[in-house]
Amino acid sequence: MLDRTFAREIKQTNGDYSREAKFAFLRPARAAAAELSTPKVAERLDGAIRKYGRATVGICLAVTIYYRRDRLSRKTVEWAEEVLKLWENRPRDMLTLYINDNLHPVRIEEYARDLIKYTTE
Repeated sequence: MLDRTFAREIKQTNGDYSREAKFAFLRPARAAAAELSTPKVAERLDGAIRKYGRATVGICLAVTIYYRRDRLSRKTVEWAEEVLKLWENRPRDMLTLYINDNLHPVRIEEYARDLIKYTTE
């Protein structure tokens, strides 16, 4: 289960569910995903969280985990599914927020471990 504060932050990204609110969130989220799309993602993750916020980076990680779910632990995938359930005002193609780190799929559990740990109850 997600931490209540983090869940509230995710829900706030929905805004008023308008098209404008969706694109207002997607601009920084796409920038965060682009910044993290490097093999040095572990080194950049803390800076991205400070720059874009936990919810934005968390959604990018959730999208990445969702698309790599066949090789990840059940606990990690469940975290991502909970995040994506709360993010209701999303685009048709969530791949725009995919972190393309060119690493083995299980490496995401290494660099996302702390965020997942601190955002769950």
